Amino acid sequence: MVIKDKFTLLKDIPNILNMSASSLRAHRVVDGNETLYTVLALHEKRVNHFTKKKVYKLLKSKQNLIEVVYLPSYSLPVSFNRPTNQIIINLSSFGTREISTMNPSAHDLYGCIVYGICLWELISKQSIPTRFAPHMSAFLLSTFIRVFGKEYGLVGIYSTQIPKLKYLISCYIYASFFNVKGDKLFKDASVGISYDFRKELDQLKKYDFSNVIDFIKALSELKVFPGINKYNFVSKILRFLSLHFIPAIEDIARFMCVMTTSNVPGISASLSPAFYYRYNETEFDIIMQMSKRIFK
Repeated sequence: MVIKDKFTLLKDIPNILNMSASSLRAHRVVDGNETLYTVLALHEKRVNHFTKKKVYKLLKSKQNLIEVVYLPSYSLPVSFNRPTNQIIINLSSFGTREISTMNPSAHDLYGCIVYGICLWELISKQSIPTRFAPHMSAFLLSTFIRVFGKEYGLVGIYSTQIPKLKYLISCYIYASFFNVKGDKLFKDASVGISYDFRKELDQLKKYDFSNVIDFIKALSELKVFPGINKYNFVSKILRFLSLHFIPAIEDIARFMCVMTTSNVPGISASLSPAFYYRYNETEFDIIMQMSKRIFK
């Protein structure tokens, strides 16, 4: 399993923060942690989700594991700061400096803690087995067909390209999320896929599938999404799936965080839209089984 240091599609924004305690303190929201604990304590009886036990165990332990900040230079709502070993809740992502003006504050605050715990666990303690790669690939395949299919004819005369799309996504997931390389990558990625990769193996070897830019280049040059580039790829994701899905495409921990948070009832689209499961409910449910292991 690979955790990325920074994102490519989000202009080199760091995935994991590396701020000193003093630098982080300069961005701390006054009484932010205290307000967060108070709001979520009042919200406890309304929560009915498999993440609840772990979330409230952490909150009641009073560990200094969470820091509420206002960090406008960072576009994501949640991160992890390595030097202080803390989950970071970034209110600037919600367009506010105070928890009291978030709307709906309790649901989204709870979602932020879920997101943060999932990220913290996957960075610090837990790992996702490679056997989940086909399920992640299948979910992204369904999503990409819905987002890009009409423009590139995958729901029409070019539907024969779907097996190749499935294979390229599989290559990307195995390489980028699980660090599978070389001939093993091309063989493992083909399991369960009716596409003969051997006829294009020489060309496939030209791409670094651990890099999302090379993945996009492969989609274009192998005529699955002919002419697509980083900019129209990101534009489509933003339009159909929101900013929050871009980190999920690039990093396995963020993928799990975004999927898990989208499953929490009442979460607003400003954190993680609830409709993601609709792209492939079967694979989403399997991904949630992995998430339940993280929150045991």
